[in-house]
Amino acid sequence: AATPRLRPRRPRAGDPCAVELEVLGDVGPGPVEVTWRFPGAGGLRVLTPGGAASVRVDAGGTVRLKIRLALLAERVEVPEGVVTARGPEGASSARVPPFEADVTFAFVLPLRGRDREMEALRGLLDGAVRGAAGAAFLYGGMGMGKSRLLVEVAREAAARGARTVSSRSQDSGLRPMRVLHDTARQLLGLVPERPRGLPAAIDALLQGDPAAARYFDAILASGEATDLDAPPLHPWLALFRASTRAGPLVVLLDDLHLADEAVLRIVLQIAARAAAESWPLLFVGAAGAPDQAATAAHRREVLRQGCADWRRRGVVFPQFELPVLERDAMEALLEDVFPGHGFKEEAPWLLDSMERITRGNPFHVAELLRRLRLGRERLVERRDGEWRLGADLTPDTIGEAVPRAFEEVVRRRFAGLSKDARAVLDVAAVVGEEFDARVVAAAAGSERDVEAALAEMEEAEILQAVPGPDERYRFWSAMAAPVARRD
Repeated sequence: AATPRLRPRRPRAGDPCAVELEVLGDVGPGPVEVTWRFPGAGGLRVLTPGGAASVRVDAGGTVRLKIRLALLAERVEVPEGVVTARGPEGASSARVPPFEADVTFAFVLPLRGRDREMEALRGLLDGAVRGAAGAAFLYGGMGMGKSRLLVEVAREAAARGARTVSSRSQDSGLRPMRVLHDTARQLLGLVPERPRGLPAAIDALLQGDPAAARYFDAILASGEATDLDAPPLHPWLALFRASTRAGPLVVLLDDLHLADEAVLRIVLQIAARAAAESWPLLFVGAAGAPDQAATAAHRREVLRQGCADWRRRGVVFPQFELPVLERDAMEALLEDVFPGHGFKEEAPWLLDSMERITRGNPFHVAELLRRLRLGRERLVERRDGEWRLGADLTPDTIGEAVPRAFEEVVRRRFAGLSKDARAVLDVAAVVGEEFDARVVAAAAGSERDVEAALAEMEEAEILQAVPGPDERYRFWSAMAAPVARRD
């Protein structure tokens, strides 16, 4: 029973830019490391950081791992892969059957227009590997590419042999420390399916520090800390210090504008201590700027001010405000999607229209190009080996492609919901872009069913909880509720 056994499931389409492979593993007690590889797949890139995962369990059971694979060509024949698990008393492997995937569900654009930021982040990664700890923060509105940069950092970290953990803030008002709690669970090698592995995992990592062990045993078992106004710093320092003993560690924290102020202070304090004591540790955080969320804007400003305070003490944490894409970056992306095109001669207005419609927002640019490349209207076609604009694509009609593309994005998120959650979604969309959960519950039926549906939609990032005493939610995009109402 101590030797792990794995059963891979058939790969399935995940989102429009990746294939997701789910692996169920039956493992015995003790620490287990799972690795995966797909030899000979030139058009394949593993998005899941590191290509490996460590799982600690105190008894036999099943763990679930998800591996995301980006396809870099229009059609990829993915050869047989191998998943291997190593436990205290041995190792075993399982094969992943070959499969074929195409661009209709694998649309991954190269990173363009972010050379300055990536050069600086690579320098920070190199420093962390050498023991020069630090932190960096990315700022930008919706669609500016913050999460994409975090993915690229994870890939670069894996290439340098660094371990990566990532977490996303979700301000529910009930778990304000969630982003750090989720990070702690990953550092302890825990997964949601194996919560009873907590005591053994804490003892294994924090041996010799009983105070820190007691703290994490209490907050991770209950799901929340009891001293939110002033969480103790020592246990978090002990956790991250211990986690870097095995090698460089990169911690990616997304949506920090939704995190509690205590989280922001703790992250900066850990980074500063790590820099002073030369731990091989790097934090990279991302914070958005939602126009309608005053609390989120305030927290983003708290983060900025915290970095300024540490700078006055001689500790510099680089900050990057992500700009819109310049024309040359959009021109490069156009070439990436339509290699060898002759649009400059055929349609000299095309780039001007792209600039005007997207305003350089990377997400808008990507969705427009995806619409041109994959849309049913065949706005761009390949004829006689060359890319040509369709007769219906003009300076006037190209603007219609963007709203339709966004509707497709919204509907793809809706498609993954259960039947009950979709029914509650329809009611919430009628109530408004921001709503009180009690109002939706009264209109939709059972309060328990509505609570489960709202949790499912929050997990799917369709809804965001609104801070405050009432249980209020808002749709993640202003377009989401209108699309649901039209449907």
